[in-house]
Amino acid sequence: MGLPNNYKTEVSILDFNFTDSLDENDKISISNNIEVDPVVVNIHGSYKNSTAIFGIDGTDNMEEENSRHFTKTYRLLSLSNPNIRSVIHAHHENRNDNSLPDMIKFYGHSLSEADYSYFQSIFDGINLYEGNTRLIFFYRPRRDNTAVEGARIPDNDAANEMKDKVTKLLLTYGNTLTNKDHGKNLIHKLILEGRLNVLPI
Repeated sequence: MGLPNNYKTEVSILDFNFTDSLDENDKISISNNIEVDPVVVNIHGSYKNSTAIFGIDGTDNMEEENSRHFTKTYRLLSLSNPNIRSVIHAHHENRNDNSLPDMIKFYGHSLSEADYSYFQSIFDGINLYEGNTRLIFFYRPRRDNTAVEGARIPDNDAANEMKDKVTKLLLTYGNTLTNKDHGKNLIHKLILEGRLNVLPI
């Protein structure tokens, strides 16, 4: 069963790699009868036009003169990407407002501290605590370096690793909320509202 013909949807991809995940004319299939043109933003630039940037997270380093130039935040100032706003605030042709995403899917990201500034900005932008956006963190068992070549760790271990990363990320974000009680129960609230999942891909 497909979506109704008048169903409006948009897809935005925030790519942390330096490669192009989609060709220029690629579409993404939403259902049997709907395809969309995604907005793709390479947040750290692209190897194709020599704009790739490397650096440390800017959260605690922008005020330090000796480390400021090494932050991703500082280096992003040199990149100009007009599509970056549409990653969080998708504009619909039939509407006058900017709507927030119904769902954000995470895949292939370490969720490390090096990119925390981005996650904080996204969670602030969608008003994570009071909003309706659902977060889905996908995982795939990584290769086991101690086992036979090509072998992967057990699915249960991979799931636990991802749950630990998600918990750490959301606890760190919860500490930034003005209401500290909200920060402490953020994960619990998201689970109760069906807005947080860790799933295999």
